[in-house]
Amino acid sequence: MLSANQVADGLEETMTSVFVATSRTVMTILLACVPVTSAFAAPQDAAGLCSAIAALPIPASRISLPTTGTKIQSATLVGGSDPANQNGEYCKVIGQIKPVDPNAPDIFWQVNLPSAWNGKLLQYGGGGYNGSIPPTTDKTTLGLDVVPTPLAEGYVTFGSDSGHQAPNADDASFAKNDEAMLNYGYMHIKKVLDVAKVLVAERYEKPITRVYFQGGSTGGREGLTAASRWPESYDGILTNYPTANFVGLRLWGAGLARAVYDDKSAGWITPKLVERISREGVEILRRP
Repeated sequence: MLSANQVADGLEETMTSVFVATSRTVMTILLACVPVTSAFAAPQDAAGLCSAIAALPIPASRISLPTTGTKIQSATLVGGSDPANQNGEYCKVIGQIKPVDPNAPDIFWQVNLPSAWNGKLLQYGGGGYNGSIPPTTDKTTLGLDVVPTPLAEGYVTFGSDSGHQAPNADDASFAKNDEAMLNYGYMHIKKVLDVAKVLVAERYEKPITRVYFQGGSTGGREGLTAASRWPESYDGILTNYPTANFVGLRLWGAGLARAVYDDKSAGWITPKLVERISREGVEILRRP
């Protein structure tokens, strides 16, 4: 676990301007159920266009922040009739952004290119200390189960592991490397957006009409970071319960641990006590 000072040092650059006014308003976006227009109708040779992306070179010059380029691992066409796919036909592209520091880990990313594109992009934020690619084919954070996913609605969806790989979102060992820490703090957001735009230009040869970001917790903090650093790059940001005061959150966690575990875990709330609190709380709410 990082100390408060380590986190503060690592994320100071990210969070200093979060609440500074930007030229775009941070807003909640409604991913409405709208039909895909004919201007972005699915091409006939979706399989050929998808497989061609696998060989696409993306040099460092195409990315606005320091890297040594991008390697595409695979580009697979997922059929709309596949039993496990509820998102319509799309090209699933997986790759990695190579670091400047040879000792830093790569940024692994996934970009989903729907055959029937609506002209819009939606970037997915992560959670905790990240370390894995978020579920970019699923609903948005706090999204409804009764409406189609953004990918099914024609959005290009994408996200990354933020620049390191870990077995769970509580692993912060990546912070020993400066470039990995900077990628986690903010750089991966723009690097992966740049890659997604290159892929969109290659796949559709149509203009992008809107770019959105969505996420919660760390993903919410990433949304605020995107708004403060690159307001011109986004048309709307959906940020849920962001860990904006990162140092304060860590200090709160340490205080909570002391309250629970000190004096032989005297502060532990037993299951029986949880039931009592729930029962009495409901009784209070039912009072006239």
